[in-house]
Amino acid sequence: MFEFPMSAYWPISNLSLISKIIERIVKVRLTDHLSSNNHLNPHQSAYYKHHSTEMALLYIHDHLINAISSQKLSCLCLLDLSAAFDTIDHDILITRLSSFGLESMDLS
Repeated sequence: MFEFPMSAYWPISNLSLISKIIERIVKVRLTDHLSSNNHLNPHQSAYYKHHSTEMALLYIHDHLINAISSQKLSCLCLLDLSAAFDTIDHDILITRLSSFGLESMDLS
């Protein structure tokens, strides 16, 4: 029988209750700040209540069908940005966030 070496196993990381609470508070306050200052695109589905991936797909589908019926040229470009945060220069990220007024945002 084949056995996996110990190096093949990934460690399990569970956030503590305090970390989960802090994460939730930051998410709520950041979302409120971005929404109240009109920094979120109304066509995006992330970070909006009652918006889902399904709604985004329906939006794209509707626009593609309308373009096809109007005999317009259509192009769809899909990007996988799932690891983008891992590769970003954090100094650039902080500069961008400060342009949204987040450097003085009080999270207390």
